Amino acid sequence: LMPFNDESLARHIAAMQVPVVTGIGHEPDTSIADLVADFRASTPTAAAESVAPSASDVSASLQDGSRRMHQTVSGRLASTGRMLDRYALLPLFQEPMRLFQDEAQSLDGLTQRLTEAIPAELRQRREALEGTRMALRLGLGGLTPPLRGRLSQATAQLKGCGRSLAEPFKRGIAAQTATLQALSPLAVLSRGYSIARDGEGGVVKTVQQVEAGDPLSVQVSDGIVECKVEGTMMQSLALEDLND
Repeated sequence: LMPFNDESLARHIAAMQVPVVTGIGHEPDTSIADLVADFRASTPTAAAESVAPSASDVSASLQDGSRRMHQTVSGRLASTGRMLDRYALLPLFQEPMRLFQDEAQSLDGLTQRLTEAIPAELRQRREALEGTRMALRLGLGGLTPPLRGRLSQATAQLKGCGRSLAEPFKRGIAAQTATLQALSPLAVLSRGYSIARDGEGGVVKTVQQVEAGDPLSVQVSDGIVECKVEGTMMQSLALEDLND
């Protein structure tokens, strides 16, 4: 057994990049080569069996791994399904328009305030301008012709500057007004759409929510139509039908 106690051999075994299995087969003697190897077998036959497991063991291991993987994935899918079911029951997903209800009300309020503020501001400025014009007329009675000409020229220049200064603000106000009108829910209703609500005030999204004889409140662009369901009919609309 002395060749297996050689220091050089032991260092070569330790430096190997692949696992080393020893099967010297001389029990109970233990050599240095056995100590530095990755695995020590009692006999050469046992060494061969350790590096070549049986097909049945490999198959059993794969089946066990497959079973555990299936259980893990199934459990994860079931947990995710339950979570999605809980999310689907939230009021936000039952009536998505609630998400924008506060913003829509705020937008309506801002639109109303802007609609009222612009004419009032223009009226005040017009009155102030008229007062200034009257004061100038009263004060221009004693001016000489040369001064009147210079004043007329300065007045024309002032009007031109005023128009050039006001033009960007007019365009900005027009763009903001168009944006507010496009985002307003009333603009959607004015294009022919309507909102149907049942007797409890809930939005009717499908014919399955109502039955013949149920009361409905249909909101249109200029008011609410109170009506009663006479019957329902399921219908699937394609994109071409909507375009028509």
